[in-house]
Amino acid sequence: METTAETYDFEDFVDYGASTKAGENWVQAGRVLSCSDPYKWNGNVTYAETLGLARSGWADGTAQIEKIVTEESAQSTMTISRNTWEYGPMGIRPYVPLYLAGAPDCMMNFTRRPVQTKPVVTIAYYAACACTVDGPTYLRQGIALASLIDSIESNGISVELKAIYQTGKVIPVVGKKKPGWQSLLSLTVNLKAAGQPLDTDRLTLAVAHPAFFRRLVFRWVERTENYTDYSLGYGRCPLAPMFPLENAVIIPSLTDADNTKTLPEMIAKVQGIYQAAIANVTETP
Repeated sequence: METTAETYDFEDFVDYGASTKAGENWVQAGRVLSCSDPYKWNGNVTYAETLGLARSGWADGTAQIEKIVTEESAQSTMTISRNTWEYGPMGIRPYVPLYLAGAPDCMMNFTRRPVQTKPVVTIAYYAACACTVDGPTYLRQGIALASLIDSIESNGISVELKAIYQTGKVIPVVGKKKPGWQSLLSLTVNLKAAGQPLDTDRLTLAVAHPAFFRRLVFRWVERTENYTDYSLGYGRCPLAPMFPLENAVIIPSLTDADNTKTLPEMIAKVQGIYQAAIANVTETP
């Protein structure tokens, strides 16, 4: 399988978008959606305006995110529990070193309790989404992500945030329900490094505005010469990436079902994904 995987820091990705043109094959086929007329689907901004927002910040979105994050931070009660082991005279299995030493508390029990997680946690959100997802839904997820990061870092845990995206070409495989991969195009954009303060001006366009995906990421795909190499077109929206990042909490693609979620519901969804991912890590004795 032919694989192209590229990683950019946010500023470098924006610069790349400013200097890259769509491939001639895409132009001739009339498939250059990155510079289609602005309307609510792509955030009502042109490609040039998108580059401007990426560099100078999206003021309206930033104001809304900062307001909600401040309110959520004041009333946040999120706790994180992790599977762990406790020791006692009775349990489901012995802890061999203690058993051999003759210790009475040598049996292990599986339990859950609030614990400190890793000093750094990686969150990767899937930038591709269903074509039916509207602009306000993007904004609600962006607010939810910023609120989650603020909550995590308020507990002394550093967060790194990435946007991930994948597309490619699949081919039918005889005798198998799932097709095989012929080519894969994979993108990672680093939005926030561990230890870097939460900068909403820098993140707002990337996490809360549809133009990040439907302008900048589209152009990144269109720079290839042959659009026919990508039977998945401008991407797909799986519940998890086709080739996921290791040790990362994955925020799946938005779908049309998310259009009906209120802001509190979106915040609860994102926080639930994070808590479930952390809870599935079991501390070994």
